[in-house]
Amino acid sequence: MSSDDELPSFKSTKATMTHASPEELFYRLSGRAASHGYLRGAQQDVLREYVEKHCTTADLAFELPTGAGKTAAGLLVAEWWRLQSRTVAYLSLTKQLAAQVLEEARRLNVDVADLRGTKAERSPAEEGRYRTGKAIAITTYSNLFNVNPVLQETDLILFDDAHGGEQYVANLWTVSVSASRDGALYNALLAALRPGLSAGQLRSILDESAMGGVEMVDVRSHPECIEQVVAVLGGEGAEAARFAWSSIRNRIHTCLFLVSSHGVTIRPLIPPTHTHEPFAKAKQRIFMSATLGGEGDLQRAYGTQKIEMVRARTSQRGRCYIFVPGIYCALEATDRIVAAVFDQLPVRRAVVLAPSERILDRTFDRLRAGMKAEPKRLGATDIASTLDTFVKSENVLLTLAGRYDGLDLPDDQCRLLVMSESPAAINPLERHLSERWKMGPVLRRRERTRLIQGMGRCTRNATDFAVIVWVGQSLVNAATSPSLLGGFPGELAAEIRWGTEQSELAANSESQLAQMMIGLILNPDYRKAADGSIAEIQGTQEAGHSEDYDAAGADEVRFARAMWDENFQYAHETAHSIADHLTSPDLSGYRAWWWYLASVAASLAGNQQAEENCLTRGSKCGVNSGWLNQLMQRRFQAIDFQKDVAIVANAEPLWDHLARWGWAGPAFEQRIDTMLNHLSGSDHAGYHEGLEALGQCFGAMCTRTTKPGAPDVVWSFANDLHLAFEAKTEKKTTSELSKKDLQEAKGHVDWIKEYLSEESAAVEIHTIVVSPTPEVHQTALPFVGGLFYLSPKTILQIARRASAGARKLRVTFSGREFAEAAVEFSSMMRSLRLDLAAMKEAFLENRLKKT
Repeated sequence: MSSDDELPSFKSTKATMTHASPEELFYRLSGRAASHGYLRGAQQDVLREYVEKHCTTADLAFELPTGAGKTAAGLLVAEWWRLQSRTVAYLSLTKQLAAQVLEEARRLNVDVADLRGTKAERSPAEEGRYRTGKAIAITTYSNLFNVNPVLQETDLILFDDAHGGEQYVANLWTVSVSASRDGALYNALLAALRPGLSAGQLRSILDESAMGGVEMVDVRSHPECIEQVVAVLGGEGAEAARFAWSSIRNRIHTCLFLVSSHGVTIRPLIPPTHTHEPFAKAKQRIFMSATLGGEGDLQRAYGTQKIEMVRARTSQRGRCYIFVPGIYCALEATDRIVAAVFDQLPVRRAVVLAPSERILDRTFDRLRAGMKAEPKRLGATDIASTLDTFVKSENVLLTLAGRYDGLDLPDDQCRLLVMSESPAAINPLERHLSERWKMGPVLRRRERTRLIQGMGRCTRNATDFAVIVWVGQSLVNAATSPSLLGGFPGELAAEIRWGTEQSELAANSESQLAQMMIGLILNPDYRKAADGSIAEIQGTQEAGHSEDYDAAGADEVRFARAMWDENFQYAHETAHSIADHLTSPDLSGYRAWWWYLASVAASLAGNQQAEENCLTRGSKCGVNSGWLNQLMQRRFQAIDFQKDVAIVANAEPLWDHLARWGWAGPAFEQRIDTMLNHLSGSDHAGYHEGLEALGQCFGAMCTRTTKPGAPDVVWSFANDLHLAFEAKTEKKTTSELSKKDLQEAKGHVDWIKEYLSEESAAVEIHTIVVSPTPEVHQTALPFVGGLFYLSPKTILQIARRASAGARKLRVTFSGREFAEAAVEFSSMMRSLRLDLAAMKEAFLENRLKKT
């Protein structure tokens, strides 16, 4: 250095500016864009209540309706904290949404640091600005919830679109192995977990003709499953699960093991966020959403025990024209209506939302088949950084699975939204709770919240509008469920009611309903007339019945933390208390679930008596009792447990079949007509399908396979009762049953014991030969013993009676929940002769005899 003039000058240290509130800060921000000249009413509501009551609250939630300026309100709180020499981070679901936050910060003239992407993609200088408090970190959830997060020692963390972030939180502690993407690892884990699955569960997972539910593995009875899983995930070929496995490896015995035909999931009930210091050590966490729902769901999603709610008192929303054609027409007709509307859009652009990739794929394939021009398909990865790939394209469908929040498509960017199937359960745990524990009343608020959020994707301001079409049987059921619809905001409830009434057009003219939808998109006067009709409908919001569920949220978090911390005695006591306090009849499934969890904690605590007591009490709740009884048989063989005689053994599976066939809409009658047509003919393939449908009318889990030596159809029930059918409908009335026919039928008992039986001492197997003739050939006479006989005519008579009974059950119990209706449902089943005793009497009346 030759002179002091060449030395760099020192940066001056500015005094920290302080403001009395985020609202005052807003009006002193110089250089704000003209679009941010004032705060809206909803923003003022939230910011003022925050300053008055919640500046030091550890966990709180902001609810600002769509288009009310939620991002700006969050950034103002963030900047207010930062100017008090604190580190602050603002999290978005995706990089594209984070880019919107960065742009909003520019308009406000707030200092932010772009921390999107991986370590290699981020700027060290930007990280430094965040760490020194010179800028608010703008990044994604995945940059907080991972094994080496960029966010450390942050004073304030804001979680935008908080409901959409729950899966990102859980992923840190969730081993998820896909059957399609990681087939070898999936098969290895399935083999490791096989001892903990019953024959019925395995059949549900593997049988291509089954519905493919999510099954819980009984690892408490089979600890070797855990040992084998540890070996599989600790070996070569488990790279796909490496990071999550490192998070749960030392606590795997406290996790839930869920298996379906689509994948294996291993996870704790609630994410143990209290062990993740970058989250747990923040002084304040703010969860933001346009639709919060209840406190309980956020507590469970983020593992926090108390969240204060701050809701805007003023609201605004666009107009949703909601149609449910499936109430009045078949699914194929609904698809044609959607395709016709899409084809007539000035700019052919639409969004399709579904709860899973599998449903999304099926929906896209059906819709594109009816469209004049093959649409381009975009997915979540295509819009990860920008929405331009969608909003600047034509003849395109944006298809998203489980993405009901965190997507902004205002005005002409998108006018058509298709929602395929209900979002009540969008991950394996939710599906298991819904399917096996009948927790519809518990999940209903999530379903409603996701529907509201999803329908708001294309109505982003008070003057915005969109045509929304609900597709699929589960949404038809939802649209006709008073308990679900009663909890919607009044105006939205009116829109749904208006749309379902207009959807009746689909019964007579698909084209007229399509023209109505396209007219609403293109014609302002037509929309004005519709708005007037909607305004005349009195929509009211009911409180619902979720108080017990919300109240249990903090206790459930305490249970999950105790389990993770291996304080099993406290976990047992907490779960026991939760179950004891769930007294509402419609929460019977929820109560049974918590008795099961209490039994797991008791088992881990080494308290066999308490474990037995919890399983016994859980089985008496009347939901998933078959599985709980199996657990008791395996663990306490000497115990003679009592079944709830008020609830018939096949009530729950029959309810499930009715739900799948449809509580509303034409699908039920179409299925019944198809069954009766098949059973009226002699074609063997069609007849087997008819027998399968008839079994479902009695609540059977049906097996229909073409494997050598297998029965044509088997009906299986939870008490290890099996009816095998050998259909010889092609025979003439003058022909005889041969020795080969009867030997084949008699072999079905061994086949069922090998592949379907639970290996219990109480197994009961009967084989029924269906033939126009009961005559037996002389050489077959020694083989008639133990076989039963029914003619196709008698089968058809039984089918007509059973279908009439199923129809009465459907009409009577539509809109209700199994948990609260189980006893009444069972009583009606008995009167309609659909219970197991009446079924056995009908099908086992005639033994095949020597003549």
